[in-house]
Amino acid sequence: MNLVTWFHDLRIVHKLALVLSILLAGFSFLTIAYYAVVSAEKAAWDKAEKTNDFIRFANRVDVGVLQARRREKDFLLREDAKYRNQHAAIVAGIKKDITTLGKLASSDKQRRLIAQAHKNLQDYETLFDDMAQSKMILGLNETSGLHGKMRDAVQAIEDQLNKYKDPLLGQSMLMMRRHEKDFIQRNQDEYIKKMAEQQAIFSDLLKASKLPKNVKKNIVSRMSDYSNAFQAYTAGSENVNKDIALLHEAAQKAEVALDE
Repeated sequence: MNLVTWFHDLRIVHKLALVLSILLAGFSFLTIAYYAVVSAEKAAWDKAEKTNDFIRFANRVDVGVLQARRREKDFLLREDAKYRNQHAAIVAGIKKDITTLGKLASSDKQRRLIAQAHKNLQDYETLFDDMAQSKMILGLNETSGLHGKMRDAVQAIEDQLNKYKDPLLGQSMLMMRRHEKDFIQRNQDEYIKKMAEQQAIFSDLLKASKLPKNVKKNIVSRMSDYSNAFQAYTAGSENVNKDIALLHEAAQKAEVALDE
């Protein structure tokens, strides 16, 4: 008995059942195939979307680093504490974006680069904070930090000199102020030497002057304050210069970490 004969001998009910079973099997196959295609397309779409998100956040990190460098330069040039605060806010945003990148990473290479970027950013942030703190100790303007201490000491001395009208001591004091300002503006060691020489001249003039002993004693005390503040300022300036050099190296590493 061949298949055609067998099918012909079947009762109508059985024939219908058989045809229905074949149709259901075909429909099930098509359904499975459809969902397989849809799942593959969704997976491809999700992968593409994740890749786009990775690129978008990587670009955000690049832009953030450039903005942080801008605030760094603003702080150094304008010596205003608000730029330190703005820098901190920008770096905090970069950290969040790097964390997001870590979640979007799809390969070990990407994860290594992100980990290195995070470390480089932390190093840069630490060095910037160290430099900024050192600058604030020096004084961001003539009324703050060591700069302010020098100004206060000089004003106290000048008040006494103006009261007793000693022109030689007054001229010597003006020369010291000039050397102080020259060092602050140019950061050259020659002004440290000139300051020491002028302080010795001032000391000799003060000893030879006819000022009252109590006034001389007060001036000596205030001159000691001035001298100590100036010496601390020159030493601090050297540290700031070293901090800035290290900061620039760290910044360059932070800029290229995700571009490799």
